[in-house]
Amino acid sequence: MQDVSTGVQAWTPAAAVTGSITSQSLTMTNNNAGEYADYTFSFKTDTGYAVGETIEISFPHEFDLFVGEASQWFTNEPDTYYLNCESTAMSLSWCTVSKWKVQVMGSAAVEATTAIDITINYVKNPAVASPTASKMMLAVYDANMALKSYDQDFVSAGVTIAAVPVKNIVQTMVHASNHNLFGVNAEYTFKFYLDQTSLGANENLQIMFPMSYNLNLDNGASDYTCDTTVTERTGDVESWNDDNTCAASGNWVMLDAKAYTLDTTD
Repeated sequence: MQDVSTGVQAWTPAAAVTGSITSQSLTMTNNNAGEYADYTFSFKTDTGYAVGETIEISFPHEFDLFVGEASQWFTNEPDTYYLNCESTAMSLSWCTVSKWKVQVMGSAAVEATTAIDITINYVKNPAVASPTASKMMLAVYDANMALKSYDQDFVSAGVTIAAVPVKNIVQTMVHASNHNLFGVNAEYTFKFYLDQTSLGANENLQIMFPMSYNLNLDNGASDYTCDTTVTERTGDVESWNDDNTCAASGNWVMLDAKAYTLDTTD
């Protein structure tokens, strides 16, 4: 149920629920206000997960009504909105959303002793930089939508949203090796410099491509090969990263800076 005055939600089971949820964690690719991010939920439930059951994640009302980039996929489902999502444990998965509630179904069963992971792509962070008033909630329903297990306090506090930093990356060039429109692979080169900031070792650089791009590799891999160099103010060019693998998630490409600090002099 929901407290209309506060927007705070809570479950009131019709019967006793014996299942429990443990080992909860939530990670976000970024937590800046108003930005898009991938949210990964990980947990265990002593009732396990069977194909045909539903996992429901309830977002605080500071998030958008449809949480993120929701869209209608099928003409015969005019009132059903889907989100891009994925799960290693549940294999091929699909997510629908309605009024802050995301329902997830997977194509593989998960034993009670195994952690379940769910990543929801393109979640739009709340616009205000502060912890949300209410917390994430998660529930597991059986195939008849009877509640098996639930957690009304998925994380120990509300989701913490950080302020958007000042613009401190100045992009000077984006170049594509091939400008043909459809079905052609291309190499993209980004040139930029940092203004009053630095990129330290073990931090990462993220680039979000427009939704019209398809970042799914033909060979089924989930990462790209990236070459990185830095041009000193003296004109010298050197490699600044010992990792040439860029991870891809949705329309994001992410590069970890593992061995070199990039600062405003580069």
